Amino acid sequence: MNSRDLLARLLANENLNIVRAPVSTASMDIRSRTLTLPQWKEMTDDVEEMLIGHEVGHALFTTDDYIKENETRVLHGYMNVIEDVRIEKKIKNKYPGLRASFLRAYRELNERDFFEIKGKDMSKLLLIDRINLYYKCGFNCGVKFTTEEMEFVRAADRCDSIEDVYLLAKELLAFTMEERKKFKQSLAEQQLDIKMSKEDMDDLEEVEYESDSDMFDDIEEDEDEDTDTKELAEDEDGKQHSSGSDPNAKINDEVAEEEVESTTEKALRQRLSNLADVTTQVEIYEPVLKTRTEPIIGYKRILTELPIELEQYRTKLVNRMGDKQAADTYIACQTKSLEKFKTDSSRVVNYLVKEFEMKKSATAYKRSTVAKTGELNVRKLHAYKLTDDMFKRITVVPDAKNHGMVFLLDWSGSMDQVMEDTVKQVINLAMFCQRAQIAYQVFAFTNGYQEEGYNPYATQPVDPNFKGFVCGSFHLFEFFSNKMSNTEFNRMVELLIRKPWAWSPQYSLNSTPLNEGLLFMVDYLGKFIKNNNVEKTSFITLTDGEGHGIQGMTNINHQRYNSAGVRCKQVNYLRDPITRREYSISGDGSEQTKVFLRIIKDRYNASTIGFHVIRNSQRDMASFIRYNVPECANGAHEFAIIQQIKKDFRTQDFSMLSNAGRDELYLLPASKMETDEGKLTVSTDMNSKQIAKQFTKFLDVKKTSRLLLNRFVSLVA
Repeated sequence: MNSRDLLARLLANENLNIVRAPVSTASMDIRSRTLTLPQWKEMTDDVEEMLIGHEVGHALFTTDDYIKENETRVLHGYMNVIEDVRIEKKIKNKYPGLRASFLRAYRELNERDFFEIKGKDMSKLLLIDRINLYYKCGFNCGVKFTTEEMEFVRAADRCDSIEDVYLLAKELLAFTMEERKKFKQSLAEQQLDIKMSKEDMDDLEEVEYESDSDMFDDIEEDEDEDTDTKELAEDEDGKQHSSGSDPNAKINDEVAEEEVESTTEKALRQRLSNLADVTTQVEIYEPVLKTRTEPIIGYKRILTELPIELEQYRTKLVNRMGDKQAADTYIACQTKSLEKFKTDSSRVVNYLVKEFEMKKSATAYKRSTVAKTGELNVRKLHAYKLTDDMFKRITVVPDAKNHGMVFLLDWSGSMDQVMEDTVKQVINLAMFCQRAQIAYQVFAFTNGYQEEGYNPYATQPVDPNFKGFVCGSFHLFEFFSNKMSNTEFNRMVELLIRKPWAWSPQYSLNSTPLNEGLLFMVDYLGKFIKNNNVEKTSFITLTDGEGHGIQGMTNINHQRYNSAGVRCKQVNYLRDPITRREYSISGDGSEQTKVFLRIIKDRYNASTIGFHVIRNSQRDMASFIRYNVPECANGAHEFAIIQQIKKDFRTQDFSMLSNAGRDELYLLPASKMETDEGKLTVSTDMNSKQIAKQFTKFLDVKKTSRLLLNRFVSLVA
């Protein structure tokens, strides 16, 4: 979507379908409300703006009534010229600023001889062509009209409806046919006079005079030799005769429709088509993901499957250790660690919930307004001579919006070293949303989960008419949701703390189907918002890498052949059927990530936030920049960004980028993902002030070690 396409929608006052296609000229489908624009080459801004304004004029003022039955090609050309006069007059009256663009554009087209009139006698042009030039290029182009013709010129200016255009086109065509007929008759008479004069001169020069019958025989022989080029005329008495001397022959005064066709309208259309780039094939896709099975594995199913696999793991552990008591001790240590984590996290989360509520209240107070109630304040009546403000006032505080949050967690193998700490951070986020009564869901994207009976090598039939994306093994684990009961929530926390990715084959870490998850969320977020009555949506991704490109898009070739068999380049676009916006798309994974996030942002006005776990190394940071900020990759700019990231890590334990496809993308060092509980050191010789300071420091360590939660509270409050 470029600025010209946006201009078309603004001028039309509606969300038109804007299509850039390998077509020869711009057109407006008034039924489907689709404006098709060519991919211009060597096109100036004025001409393109004029063409867009012209087509928008059709969108606003041309209706289905324009399509008439029994309409010939020539009549349609006449209607096109007169309809152009009508809609261009209306669009310029509606938007006077377009007048200058129309004037400059048609002047440029005339100078480049797009009407193909250079060197021609203007007076010899058909009336329809002169009307076309007059209203497009102005009177200065050299056209002139007779008194009778000026009536048609004024009638074209007065056309206010499709019916007016149709009637005038028929009348103008009939007039032109009659004028052409008279012209042919006049031309035939002139040729007849010339031929008769020549024959008389030949007779005078002959030495021997032939008889009348012989002379007529010769004339008849001459006529037989040239019957295909014989010109017809009409004498002064109205009797028809041939260009020979046979008074009984008839003049051919019939006028073919091709003789009265508008040449300027045809020439302009042809010359504009030459400027269109038809070597680029455009494919339009929809942001729809087609999967083999339902991708969401609900939390109830997870709570059923994981305990079974945990028991199987415990059995394997007993067999491996050879001692049931040792295995039970190992499990007990995990349980004790779990209880400590829940207790410590609960205190910090409760503290941050209070901080969140205070920030929300402060924001609401900042937006509050003071208004008069309309009731007199009797306590101010004594000052009526000094002030006229005698009314009671009230402070209006706007209601807080319903928040909704959806999290996507990376469940890939590269997260193995930081998965335990990251899961703890995510649990803190879920606990926070649970306590703050915020609608939320936490998903983990994976392609390692295998449905029963699933064959990864089986080919999936693809509908050739399907214009979307297809993928194979892709699932989303729903680990947490605001629909869970406290028992289910605590049970899920217990299972995740036990690191199921380490012992469950079904929930093991695999590759990074980030883009599949984002594309699925394009539609799913709408259901989440509707079901939870969400007014302010936050969409959060948490990953340590980039997603691969979804290669299941049909016909995403860079080179292909068009309908004429000419090899052409293919350009792919995603068209959102909800917003009707279009986005350039390719097979590159990083580009797809940005496009899908942009669609989510545009469709739901959601805040898109990213947390990216990264190792504090030059190589990993350079790789991150190459995939997320490619315009800054390599050179001094990349070096400067890396140095700034390292500085941020030293001073505040995170770094933030705002031009990486999301509203805000936070870089988190992998070494800082551990949730440090800190130590509270209190001695007997401390006074109350020292103890309070030590406790504040202890609590601050707990809070700041939870990077995700701490940053998240600041973002959504």
